[in-house]
Amino acid sequence: MGRRPGIQPEQIVQSALILLSTRGVEAITISQIAQQAGISEASIYKFFTSKEELLRACMTENLDPQEFWLNLSKRIGKGSVGELLEEAALFTVRYYEHNLHALLLRVLKPNACCTGPQKTSELQVLYFQREMAVGRIRADNPQYLAVAFCGPLFYHVYTAQVMHRAIEESFAQKWARDFSQSLL
Repeated sequence: MGRRPGIQPEQIVQSALILLSTRGVEAITISQIAQQAGISEASIYKFFTSKEELLRACMTENLDPQEFWLNLSKRIGKGSVGELLEEAALFTVRYYEHNLHALLLRVLKPNACCTGPQKTSELQVLYFQREMAVGRIRADNPQYLAVAFCGPLFYHVYTAQVMHRAIEESFAQKWARDFSQSLL
């Protein structure tokens, strides 16, 4: 029996990266990765012999924030607003933590050919527009919501790194819960 058409190892890696960004290595299982990817566990084992091999493949990949926000928009209705925003907050804090220097350099010396941050912002706005369109949140300015959601997370990471403190993921989780409650 062959592989199901359309399943690519990159899809499995991206699904694993999404879960890793919000739960950590020890907390995820092959079953959860399969569920995130929308495939069977057996499909994963056709590409990777073990969770460890899949994790090694993840180490060579970076989860693109654009891909994360696009996937989050596709999952509207498959989790509460609070759950999705908590996942987004954890991803955002971890992304900022690992990419803060590059992000700050882009602010100091913008590059016209570097459209990644702009595209990410557009996808964040799209997420809030879609939540508003289905009536899961009440608000009238998705651009404001995107900035209001991500801004404090960026500030948290920035100040923690400047002050040489640990990034507190509990802050991101609480921020997401409080933020989602303000939208209901």
